[in-house]
Amino acid sequence: MTTVSAVHLHRVGSCQGHLVVSRDALRFVPDDDANKDAFVFRYGEFLHTLSDGRLTIRSAARTYRFKAAAADGNDDGESQLRALVENFPRTR
Repeated sequence: MTTVSAVHLHRVGSCQGHLVVSRDALRFVPDDDANKDAFVFRYGEFLHTLSDGRLTIRSAARTYRFKAAAADGNDDGESQLRALVENFPRTR
């Protein structure tokens, strides 16, 4: 299992949480339990792109955009997200 602290980018504002890659699925777990942006997608239920330090997850119904939350001054966060994506199973 691989986890990255992430910022879910809304059209207006954002929220904090974690992107979790497991053998079975990709999850977003918000830090705020009342947040309704949590999701679980099995592989094959979404498409992803990684560009300019942003990870975009597209399902049939929604699009989610993320950036890494804990990027230091030498890292725009893209390397953290790239490492996360590299852990997606190669079952497509």
